[in-house]
Amino acid sequence: MSLPTLLVQMDLNDPGPTVSPDTIVFTDIDTPDATNLSSSSLVTPSWTPPSSGLIILAVGQRFSSAPNVPTVSGNSLTWVQIATTNTSTTRCTLFGADATGGTTGTTTIDFGGQVQTGAHALFMYATGVDLRGGVANVFVQAPTVSTSGTSGTITMAAAADSNNRPISAWTIGASGPVTPRTNWTEADDTGLVASAVSETQYRSDAFETTATVSWDGANRNYVGIAAELQVGVIQSFTTPTWSTDITPYVRTWNTNRGSQHELQRVEAGTATIVLDNRDGRFTPNSSTSPYSPNLLPMRRMRIMAVFNGVPYPIFSGFVESWEPSFPEVGRDQIVTVALVEGFKVLSLAFLSSALAQQLSGARVGAVLDIIGWPSGDRTIDAGVSTVPAVSLNNTSALEHLQAISKAERGRLFVGRDGKVVFADRTAHSAPSFSDRTWTDAGGAMSYRNISLLFNESLIINDARLTRTGGVEQVATSTSSIAKYFQRSFAESDIPLLNDADVLTYAQALVAKYGDAPQRIENLEDNAMKHNHWDWLLARDLHDRVLVVKTPKGATTIAQDSYIEGIAHAGTPFEWHTTLYVSPAP
Repeated sequence: MSLPTLLVQMDLNDPGPTVSPDTIVFTDIDTPDATNLSSSSLVTPSWTPPSSGLIILAVGQRFSSAPNVPTVSGNSLTWVQIATTNTSTTRCTLFGADATGGTTGTTTIDFGGQVQTGAHALFMYATGVDLRGGVANVFVQAPTVSTSGTSGTITMAAAADSNNRPISAWTIGASGPVTPRTNWTEADDTGLVASAVSETQYRSDAFETTATVSWDGANRNYVGIAAELQVGVIQSFTTPTWSTDITPYVRTWNTNRGSQHELQRVEAGTATIVLDNRDGRFTPNSSTSPYSPNLLPMRRMRIMAVFNGVPYPIFSGFVESWEPSFPEVGRDQIVTVALVEGFKVLSLAFLSSALAQQLSGARVGAVLDIIGWPSGDRTIDAGVSTVPAVSLNNTSALEHLQAISKAERGRLFVGRDGKVVFADRTAHSAPSFSDRTWTDAGGAMSYRNISLLFNESLIINDARLTRTGGVEQVATSTSSIAKYFQRSFAESDIPLLNDADVLTYAQALVAKYGDAPQRIENLEDNAMKHNHWDWLLARDLHDRVLVVKTPKGATTIAQDSYIEGIAHAGTPFEWHTTLYVSPAP
């Protein structure tokens, strides 16, 4: 019998991201630009929105009296009105939309049944803006003007950030060619259409508080909107160095990740390490510690196992606390380190963002992008279910991700290497079980103990599910109710696109949990005896494994299983692992 070599390392550097301003870049979009005469709506040519960034739409109108405020739809985008201003016959309105999830098609500008004398639609988009708080929050300010003069001027307040950039949109009555402000770039100029001209401009190299437009010098009625766009941020994470090895001071350790069965939500995994602190090196705020002043909460720490020269991650997370204690009436001195997985970071990051309709995997990626979770620290399946567009307001990133995972009927967890993992419901086809079988028959990995479950605790024969804005969908099993009485399960605000998807979800629950078959629930691995440490240590949550039990006088149970939870515990002299499993489909 040989044990793996334990390796416990910490990174004393700041774990959080370094934040620097992005650069706002403007691009004109000519394809959907459109003008129209004598119509109550304006429909653009078909076009494909960019994959990301802020789409900016300026709508100019002329009518015999005050024009109606327009509305915009199309391209699977949520169009947000930013500002509107008008004279007695002219209106200019500014809209914004997050390009994420946009689809090819036309955009419709509707004037509420009012047939306009003329209408203009001018599009451009900006990258490098801060969309984390939603489209409306990108526009720091949007002052307007509606008057007459020989040129147009709008004055803005000082910029909230020197890296922010200005734009302006104008509609001028009965004018010829117009000229943008010096140092500003003209995105679009419609020319004279129905006795009006619409114009959009931006300045990309600096912010200034004055936006202007000029024309032929005649006194004209005009309306205009200027806006300040909030710059985004670039978050860069420092790669952990793991340069501080504290293994010689470890007395005991344990980890607990995942859940006990598949109907439980996966919460943040935890670990506890008890360190020998007789020389005071792990005492927080000790100036004599070789690690001073970096024994702080949220420092990264990881637990590894090395077997036959191969390193295996066991746990990677963040320090929640350093807790000194003095057992044996002060003759001893230890520090207990409490660790937590990256779910802690996700739970404390709140979102106020508009998110487009998209596949569940795309939604998980979008949320991780918003909070700045490193792209290299995630493994995300595409997803099967489509989740609807949503506007979140101070919603925990973890709460939303867990709701998406449940709607997908997938699994969201932090892997043993610290990466966020999203597995959709089609993931993990049956593998070869040659190195992932536990049995009491010999020839593979053995176990010290195994628990079988045969009770009523997981029965669902009446599922009542409701999506946000939908009608409750009910699936029942009359045969199961006859056996076990009614066992109801209810859930609301499920982020699915339509009621049919919710009904399918409800039916799947009843089909899977309407009966109470005997199942293997957990096992205590016996690698101290079978010595296949490499097979054991390679396993992670949601891996498929085979567990075999041959009860005396009963039929052999060979359960194709998912690993739902993993718990390790060890000292320098022993190592124990418990696996929680559920039947695979």
